Amino acid sequence: MSANIPVECEIAFASKLRSYRDSGGSVDPFVVPRLAADVDATVIGYLTGAMDTVVVTHLTGAMDTMVVADFTRAMDTMVIADFTRAVDAMVIADFTGAMHAVVIAHFARPVYPMIIPRLGMCAIAPGGRRVPGVS
Repeated sequence: MSANIPVECEIAFASKLRSYRDSGGSVDPFVVPRLAADVDATVIGYLTGAMDTVVVTHLTGAMDTMVVADFTRAMDTMVIADFTRAVDAMVIADFTGAMHAVVIAHFARPVYPMIIPRLGMCAIAPGGRRVPGVS
């Protein structure tokens, strides 16, 4: 799994983030870019401690959007149905209010664990590289 993030991905995300903030958006986005064909891009927005919005995009596929209520601030379980492929299972554990542990399990692929810190309002892609544009 490559840790190289395409420049166009970084620029596109930073541009979208600036545009969203300029329009008065209140979501603090996090992103894990798609690094290779076997990694899906995941954008997680945290809304006032009450609601998480997860958008999963595939570079060559469709887009899925889901909203999950954070009832206990302890564990959210999500199932993301892909329009063109099998179902991906994702579990987000909100351990301390500062971190989400995200595990994406694919039926025909290995499991990719990701830790996405909420506290610093930044994103860390698999491989440990911070994603520009998120402060």
